[in-house]
Amino acid sequence: TTAVTKLFAGDADLFDTLRPENLRQLARARNLGIVTLPGMDYAFLRFNLRDPANKERPHPLFGDRELRRAITMSINRNTLVRSVLDTFALVPVGPIVRAYRFIDPRSSQLPFDSARASRMLDSLGWIRRGADGLRAKNGIDLAFTLIIPNGSLNRIRMGPLLQEQLRRMGISVQLEQLETSTEGDREAHGTFDAALSSWIMASSPDGMRDAWTTHGIGKQGVNYGSYSNPRFDALLDSALRADPAHAGEKFTMAFAVINDDAPAVWLYEPRKIIGIHRRIRTAEMRPDAWWFDLADWYIPRVERLLRDRIPLAR
Repeated sequence: TTAVTKLFAGDADLFDTLRPENLRQLARARNLGIVTLPGMDYAFLRFNLRDPANKERPHPLFGDRELRRAITMSINRNTLVRSVLDTFALVPVGPIVRAYRFIDPRSSQLPFDSARASRMLDSLGWIRRGADGLRAKNGIDLAFTLIIPNGSLNRIRMGPLLQEQLRRMGISVQLEQLETSTEGDREAHGTFDAALSSWIMASSPDGMRDAWTTHGIGKQGVNYGSYSNPRFDALLDSALRADPAHAGEKFTMAFAVINDDAPAVWLYEPRKIIGIHRRIRTAEMRPDAWWFDLADWYIPRVERLLRDRIPLAR
């Protein structure tokens, strides 16, 4: 909030984390422009595949691949994105962002299909009971707790929308908003059912090994949901080693495996919205490092403000 205030007051020249709701005010500021770049981060609903009370056992709900698939197909990701981020985000094709040129945008995760999801839940024995329409199996409710970090406004807003979509499917979700550090600690120690998480990609997608492969389980990685599939591991490793001309096809094959297993629901990849003073002339900005060519930026002499006239060192 302070950074946005400084930008619109003219006390700052650039802020790289604007939100869609800031754009109306930005349109009224004649001295400010906007640059939008593909995002390098994505948010997702992570399932914990291990029992929080005993890591040696599968999670009583999410250890079931078919249940994870049914829950994934119960969630209308396009509606969630439009509700929270308008047109400034896309539904991911998998645990990746489209800023990488080798990613096939036609790839997709499991589709939203509430009718099919309902049939799957019925077939798994999760039957609607009582006036509230919530599902249960062998006397156990289809219910779980979703932890959300309080430092992410997008995820805070998305939590109740997810909760409502799943309630309509007969799934009860309790939202637990936590301090960001506490939420991260809960994930790292595996003491959660599900979490609204995010991941920032680097210039190279190599970090996916730590995030989603068997190698990333435990102290050496950040695969906090303990997803493990040797076929995905092998395909991803092959994709990461491939030359750029053939990497796209190999990544598509790897994502097909992890998307079918549904260890998470990939929710949104937001675009980066940069507000910048119009007097500043920039070079082409890279999605992974918009400041990379900062040395080539300039301000025309006739447009310089007093604070721009920094004397050269002698």
